[in-house]
Amino acid sequence: MVEWEVDEHGYPTDASIAAIEALSFELHPVIEGARFMTETFPAMASTLPCGQVTVADIDSRGFPAKEIRFVTGGWSGCEDLINAVLGHVVLRHLYYAKWERGGLHVFVVPTSHLKPEETPATNAADTGSTRKQTEPEKR
Repeated sequence: MVEWEVDEHGYPTDASIAAIEALSFELHPVIEGARFMTETFPAMASTLPCGQVTVADIDSRGFPAKEIRFVTGGWSGCEDLINAVLGHVVLRHLYYAKWERGGLHVFVVPTSHLKPEETPATNAADTGSTRKQTEPEKR
């Protein structure tokens, strides 16, 4: 968990930004990144006085997902937060969907990334094919 603080003017502290930049999503990058984007990031962004963050359930190409919309309005405190988040390759490449003028940043996180029981097996014993073997058709 990231220690998140804002100063008396509502700006994120240097230590808070450094903590985000130092985050490591090495153990389970997809799951950890998804949880950060849907839980931790919105909680942080909601503490900033000049930004707005929303999280909504959406349909993304036929699959359930969470859409995180963060509007910075160009305010430097919000820009510091979004720049720290976008500095992470996992978050930027897996979930960053769109940027629009005025400081709108949109992330889309597939719901399946939030559920570890639905992720591919990593145990060597569980990595065998689940496809059924069929006999070739006889003519």
